[in-house]
Amino acid sequence: MRYEMLSDAVDASENYDDENALQQQLEDLEAAAVNRQLTPEFKAGLGVVVSINRCTGELEIQRAIGKVEKRPETAANTASGSTATINTEQSGVITMRPPVLRADSYAATLVEAMSSERTLAVQAVLASTPGVAMALLTWKFCREVFDGEWCTNVQDPLRINLHEQTLVMRSDAPSGEEGAAWLAIQARQAELQAMLPVNWKQDFTWLLEWSDEDVRKLLAFCVATAVDGKQKRANSRTDRSPLETLETALNIDLYDWWQPTAENYFSKITKDQISEAVHDAGFSGRARDLMKLKKADAAELAEATLADTRWVPDWMTRPQATKAEDRTDTTETATDTAHAA
Repeated sequence: MRYEMLSDAVDASENYDDENALQQQLEDLEAAAVNRQLTPEFKAGLGVVVSINRCTGELEIQRAIGKVEKRPETAANTASGSTATINTEQSGVITMRPPVLRADSYAATLVEAMSSERTLAVQAVLASTPGVAMALLTWKFCREVFDGEWCTNVQDPLRINLHEQTLVMRSDAPSGEEGAAWLAIQARQAELQAMLPVNWKQDFTWLLEWSDEDVRKLLAFCVATAVDGKQKRANSRTDRSPLETLETALNIDLYDWWQPTAENYFSKITKDQISEAVHDAGFSGRARDLMKLKKADAAELAEATLADTRWVPDWMTRPQATKAEDRTDTTETATDTAHAA
């Protein structure tokens, strides 16, 4: 009854001082209820778990731990510093949140309001301090790219997540772990990861000692891992590639990273599409000839015909300014000779 009255009074309080005083009474009442339950008999049936925090390397102690099948129904305690719940026949469920921060001594509404004020001040300063902003963002991305484990007790004020896509693309791409792009990415990651200092996961301040050039390199790699250009299909229509503008800005030629072969491309499309590809590359005569072949032979002929043309499917690239001109019979004859050889 006393607990409910205090709770109602907290909700009805009109100023921070009253709320703070009432909240303290609630916590005192909760603590007294917990202490009454921690009898020698109760503690005798429970144990202590000691573990090492993977993030900090510090010992963590969890008290009043019991096996699930033998856990007393009168109590269920969580780790030190977190919520503890006590069940009693007289008073029902009482929950205690032991103060672990100085801010816990103040009313929750006051803490929330003042922490918002504090955040605005930090934002204003950070907005005019690009070096620290870049270091913070880079460190945030590093934790996602190089670690993948989020430590709950690491101080991280930045509410932004990088969604790493490289592994997904590697899994779906036909070239898999043998592709030139994947191998280049792996080499770059190994190079950058070797530069990270010991305990780099704990905070971002080590980045402030790096040169701007090195920070930009690290940030560029982390950002690159989040690029997602996968095109999906709905209602028989494929989404336009989101990569076109980025490809233009980077002046990317797909052929530098991937070349179409019978195995990785031509065998996966129809013979009509093979013929169309060869025709679009400028070999109209060859396109007609391969229609007379079996698909496997047509795929191999297409690979040989286009091997030295730097041709890639137009739907895999950004819009091109011009199309290939029709090749001469001499060029096709030379390709015939090369294929026969």
